[in-house]
Amino acid sequence: MLKLVQNNDPKSRAVLFFQELHKTQKVYFLRGEGHPIVGDSQFFADEEDVPSTAIPFWTKSFLPFAQKWSPQAKPEEVSLEELQDTWLPQIDDNAMVLGLNWDDEGAGYECTAAEILMYLEMAENEEEIELPD
Repeated sequence: MLKLVQNNDPKSRAVLFFQELHKTQKVYFLRGEGHPIVGDSQFFADEEDVPSTAIPFWTKSFLPFAQKWSPQAKPEEVSLEELQDTWLPQIDDNAMVLGLNWDDEGAGYECTAAEILMYLEMAENEEEIELPD
């Protein structure tokens, strides 16, 4: 069993997100009252500076942070295939972003759907993933 240790570096958690997703082929989101739990993006906004909606996903090793962030919500598993074929197109169509392994306060690195696909390909090719600041 992994010990729950706070990793305060959002970029490191994001890189681990891609590595673990590639290895396990699954991630998790939180469902509450019939809908995925979302938050305001900390890094993306529209032309009027209204924050984009971020839907956070966690890999299994970071799932305890999700459950601390939103204890009433239920984690639901998503396969890599479903993420790529269903979730990412819908997220892109709705101008949303993905939160990656957010901490227990709902903060962390965020990516667009297109960036997710690019980094997943890098992980698949075992390339080093360097995320921009």
